[in-house]
Amino acid sequence: TMVYITGNDVKSKKPNPELFLRAAQGIEVPPQNCVVIEDAPNGIQAAKSAGCQCIAVTNSTTADKLSQADRIVSTLTEISIADLMALLP
Repeated sequence: TMVYITGNDVKSKKPNPELFLRAAQGIEVPPQNCVVIEDAPNGIQAAKSAGCQCIAVTNSTTADKLSQADRIVSTLTEISIADLMALLP
């Protein structure tokens, strides 16, 4: 199942978790079983507030500003399916 939720689909923007909660609901997966990939502090805060795991990519800001993420990488090529699975309960 695939869903697309954009900022136009929600009333409250990040750091409010509404976008991620609606996405999880749309794919019928509990938020705690979701991994969000983000590149901004507000997005990470929204993901964590939703109860999701979060991987941060340093393509728009420095790692120190993304420290709330569960993992920080410099490129998406550093992430494997095993890495994603390891973050899930």
